[in-house]
Amino acid sequence: MDEAGFSLQSQAQTAFMKALRRGERYAVRREWRGLPAELLPFNVVVRTLGLFRREERGLQEVPLDAIVGSVDRVGDFWRNFLPRHAYLRERWCRVYVYVVEHGPDPVSLFKIGDIYFVNDGNHRVSVLRALESRTVEAQVVEYPCRITLGPDLPLARVTCKAAYAEFLEQTDLDLSRPGVNIELSDATGYRVLEEHIASHAYWLEYTSGRPVSVFRAAASWYDLVYLPTVQLIREKKLLRDFPGMFEGDLYISVTRHHRELVRALGRPVPLEQVIEHLRAAEARPLWRRLWYRLTRRGALRLPSAPPEMTPAEAAARAGRRLWHFPARVSDAEGGASASDEPREKMEGR
Repeated sequence: MDEAGFSLQSQAQTAFMKALRRGERYAVRREWRGLPAELLPFNVVVRTLGLFRREERGLQEVPLDAIVGSVDRVGDFWRNFLPRHAYLRERWCRVYVYVVEHGPDPVSLFKIGDIYFVNDGNHRVSVLRALESRTVEAQVVEYPCRITLGPDLPLARVTCKAAYAEFLEQTDLDLSRPGVNIELSDATGYRVLEEHIASHAYWLEYTSGRPVSVFRAAASWYDLVYLPTVQLIREKKLLRDFPGMFEGDLYISVTRHHRELVRALGRPVPLEQVIEHLRAAEARPLWRRLWYRLTRRGALRLPSAPPEMTPAEAAARAGRRLWHFPARVSDAEGGASASDEPREKMEGR
């Protein structure tokens, strides 16, 4: 080996040790911030999301920051693809020398949403990250998906993402309202949203006297119910009182609390007052609840009134059946009932 080759080998050894230490610091920082540091396993993600169709996208320049998963090297690298273990040194250094001398060959990537998984070329991606490159040339195969997956996605959230994808499949809300993003912390919450849409469709049919498709009902629910509630949640800064929850979670909590207050008082209750009551009853941590109860006693007093029949109750009394989404497999296994005559999913499309 000549002097230049020896120097390059020494440089590779130094670069590996530096990358190994950087990876350890990266993992500590991510854990401190509550973010995942491990790579996403491709097989688990694609199976959970139920993705089978694949499309060749050809040769592309892919941002390295978007590559956060691997097919078969999940335990060897951190999510930023810096090495996790010292036993990777020999092969990593060989790849380093080759990349410095000849440049990197294209890698093979799988794409789901906005993130990528390495099918072949894990060490090349790692070396390029150590060299602080921004992109890599890759042959890309995409698994089309209706949802957005970000680079900070924890593996535990993939189940929720799968439920959201099924929710969009049922409602086509992403087609009628492009850019929609309803994030929930619990996958079962999307079934609750479907029940809200079904109730809204029931109300639309009652008021208009005409059949309503699931797609039209979902768009109307999003515009007239969900968005106004979420906008009020933002104005009242409710998220700061419920750490770890998303706006979609708070929408469900506010509507549930609203229903409970209306039933208890027998009259409509403004959402502003509902939010104040929810804060006093469930805000986190405990000292926040006590603070709201002590400082907002006047706002929490709600006089009762005689109960009024809602449109849904009137329609039910008139003998009209409720409008349901089709039951899912999980519901059928749990014994949940479905509509005997589910509506056609398409109406005038």
